[in-house]
Amino acid sequence: MKIKVVYVGPIRTHTRTAEEVLEVAAGTTVSGLLALLCEHHGDGFRDSIFLDGGHLANFARVLLDGEDQYEAGGLERNLDGVQEVSILLIPSMAGGRF
Repeated sequence: MKIKVVYVGPIRTHTRTAEEVLEVAAGTTVSGLLALLCEHHGDGFRDSIFLDGGHLANFARVLLDGEDQYEAGGLERNLDGVQEVSILLIPSMAGGRF
C-alpha cells in the first residue's frame, strides 16, 4: 500500500525532501515505518527522532492522518487505512521572563 510521508521542521535536513510516497506492506506498523525510514535516510534521521534507548524522542511527533500516534494507538498501531504520516521535530524553546 502507498503512504504519503510528510516531513516538518528540521527533520528535512536529513530527508532532503518535504514529502515522499512510500510503498509499504499491508500490516506495517508505525514502528515498522520508522525503521524503514531510518534505513532509507540514515543515522542522522535516526538520531534526530530516537533517544539512546530506542524510544521516540519527546520532541518528535508522528501524526497519522493528522492525529498524534500516541492517541491513535502508539508505535505498534497498524497503518492499514492511513493515507498520510507526518513526522515533526518540535525544536526546544528557551527564553522568556519570570
